[in-house]
Amino acid sequence: MSVRRGGHAGSVSLMIKVCGQDGPHIVRLVRHIIGQLGPQDFLERFVAVDPRPGRFLRQYGPASREQLQLGLDTLVQEGAIDFWYETSTDPVQVRALNRRWFGCETDQTHSATGVPVAPQLDGFERAQGEYLLQTDVDVIIGRRDREHDFLSDMAFALDAGNRRGQRCCAC
Repeated sequence: MSVRRGGHAGSVSLMIKVCGQDGPHIVRLVRHIIGQLGPQDFLERFVAVDPRPGRFLRQYGPASREQLQLGLDTLVQEGAIDFWYETSTDPVQVRALNRRWFGCETDQTHSATGVPVAPQLDGFERAQGEYLLQTDVDVIIGRRDREHDFLSDMAFALDAGNRRGQRCCAC
């Protein structure tokens, strides 16, 4: 697809990654991200849940799976997100996911240093958009110009990179 400035044609999926410790704050955090990214037109907005029950990379509080699930269901009901999912911990499914992406036979959902890998990979495969904007739920977003179409800028940069033989860009 050739992207022109001013038009990504609603071809971008938004994926927000969360974990159990985000439960008490999930509704406020997701609403903040979506509010700051608006009025951009996403094809879909969804949340990827890290299946790890504890020992988070930068742990700041205890996990609350119940609050997380209730908050995510609330966000779906109000239309803030289209859906949410929790990455499977089934060893067969995780091994297949790692094989598809890395060509390795491991059933680990996280890196050796605790970085969640499987939730992002799972989300990459679930996303329906031609492009994907992925963020963690604790990201801070500030915009000077709410009318600026940053999604078209990102799509244009990716498209330009592909013409030069690059596979991705850091925007």
